[in-house]
Amino acid sequence: MDLKSNPFLRALAGLVLALGAGQALAAIANGALHTTPGDASSNSSGELFLNVWDATAAKSYSLDLGTTVEAFLGNPSAIKSWPLDQRFKNFAAAGNPLVYNIAANNTYGTISAAAVGAVPSGYGVLASVLNDPTAIAKAESLTGTAGVNIAQLSSVIQARANTLNLSAAAQNGLNPGDISAMTDFQSNLSEVTDISDSGAGDPYSAYFDTWWGIDLSGQFGFSDAASVRGGTDQNLRLYFFGLQGPGINKTQATDLGQGSLVATLDIANATLSFGAGGSGGGGTGQGCEQLSWAGVIADGGTVTAYSTEQSADCAAAAQLLTCDNGSLPGSDVYPYASCANTYCTLPWDTTQKIADGASVTAYPTNLSADCAAASETRVCHTGQLSGSYTFQTCQAPAACALPWGGTLAHGQSVTAYRVKVDSDCAENAEVRTCNNGKLSGSATYQACSAPTAHADCSLPWGGTLADGQSVTAYSSATSADCAATAETRACTNGVLSGSATYPTCSAPATHADCNLPWGGTLADGQTVTAYSSATSADCAATAETRACANGTLSGSYPYAACTAPTAPTGPYIQLSFPNGGDVLTVGKKQTIAWQFGLTSATRQVHVQFSKNGGTKWKSLKAGVKLGRGFVVWKPLKGQATETGLIRVCAPKTKKAAAVCGTSSGAFAVRR
Repeated sequence: MDLKSNPFLRALAGLVLALGAGQALAAIANGALHTTPGDASSNSSGELFLNVWDATAAKSYSLDLGTTVEAFLGNPSAIKSWPLDQRFKNFAAAGNPLVYNIAANNTYGTISAAAVGAVPSGYGVLASVLNDPTAIAKAESLTGTAGVNIAQLSSVIQARANTLNLSAAAQNGLNPGDISAMTDFQSNLSEVTDISDSGAGDPYSAYFDTWWGIDLSGQFGFSDAASVRGGTDQNLRLYFFGLQGPGINKTQATDLGQGSLVATLDIANATLSFGAGGSGGGGTGQGCEQLSWAGVIADGGTVTAYSTEQSADCAAAAQLLTCDNGSLPGSDVYPYASCANTYCTLPWDTTQKIADGASVTAYPTNLSADCAAASETRVCHTGQLSGSYTFQTCQAPAACALPWGGTLAHGQSVTAYRVKVDSDCAENAEVRTCNNGKLSGSATYQACSAPTAHADCSLPWGGTLADGQSVTAYSSATSADCAATAETRACTNGVLSGSATYPTCSAPATHADCNLPWGGTLADGQTVTAYSSATSADCAATAETRACANGTLSGSYPYAACTAPTAPTGPYIQLSFPNGGDVLTVGKKQTIAWQFGLTSATRQVHVQFSKNGGTKWKSLKAGVKLGRGFVVWKPLKGQATETGLIRVCAPKTKKAAAVCGTSSGAFAVRR
């Protein structure tokens, strides 16, 4: 996927994370060069992140691995292991085939900067390549090509890191709307996107196959992903695609494992490792047999073992052991093949846990007249929670207010009527039931009775008016001010009030002028040139002729003049999409994106929509931080138009003047 063709990725690629160098932070450091005006944060090396895809269940998982590119390049041949969290275990529990890949960006310095990474140059990206001869040959073939490939790969990886940070923040109780506030994470975060859940959806485009996939959004002509549980398990080579040297704009593809070390996803032990390829090994020395449950581990081979069989944090108790010519260091400290979690998840929130031996009060329902009598104590024992009640809280149900006064107890019903008087009251009756303060139905009368017989009234223009009804009549059939000639005539048992004798009134025929949208009038029968935008690089293309016909002005363009745009000299907000000529579809999610400059990213903005070329504006979203750069909008049927405009405004504050950005031209919203 080309970033230029997608405004959402284009907006995300410009976001900057305020991350400190040399630290493993929860927000994935995107390794980008910080260029936002006023951004005082330090640039830093990008962090590795894992992506896993379950195509069968339409879910994907990601994890910030907490290791920077430069830390990895400093000792690429070292065997590494990353334990995966409970979210991954739940994700993988379905037993479906999985696809995974790894990536990181490291372009925060300039192309010629020798200090970025290792010599000859650490300016580039780290990406996985399927451990397959065809994929490896294509990866190696990138060596010597123009370095513009690095910029393309970097943009895709930066955008992916930003979308995962937004999704992880939302799923872990943090603020997903302001990336600059995401430096206070206390641990490396993971997230799961489930597009099979129509309620949750994919609000941040974090799903694996949305803007990512198995070839870096189409930037690779080969697979960068491996599969497990889909037949023969596959693993990955880790490559660094950098420049051949500082200032040399040629790509150098480097196998960081030197042909022998690979990345392997161990689902059974919830571990991602970079080593000699699992228990297969790569050495020629004596194998290891210290762990009877592991069989013979080849020299150089690895195995994941645990220090205990039960723990509140099995991931922390895991260790990747490596066979060294018959010796398995650490096997005495990590002797166990598996580890059972001793905490319990709570039924009302699976992200909440209680320790082994702890207890919690639960209820069979959230509504009860006697909550204390209905409660039970659920105790955690070796990962199993006793009892069966699934509600965290319970309260007494509320009574309902009746529209005619008084209250109705929870669970009780009453008959109500839609009218007070009718010849068939039963037809207008409905039963309204109270459910915890909410009364069903809509009928508002407590009683209904049959009508009393009364005489109708004859109307002066013919026909009759029922007793008790009223009608508007006029003293003249034509008038320049019909409202002044109107009166209400009521029928009371055969007697019609008032004296006006005409059923309608209309203004006398005129040749009315037309009001111009920019002020002033246009005489009937005259024309004027109007423009869809006040500024345009091609004003002639935005022009139309508007004609006045007896008060009705043809066309829709709202501007009297058009000039070529000038470069901003002060704070500005500029719409990226929609920005004139676009066609949006009712009911389909659209991403409103903008750029800004010379003002603070933390300012609050209001996003507004006009369906009549800017004459009237209605709010779509308020209180959005300017630095977010986008909002998602799903147009309604009532918003269909051929002259739509979007406006993003930051109101005036004590420190800054108001600033707005408006679509350069009209766009369409169609059904």
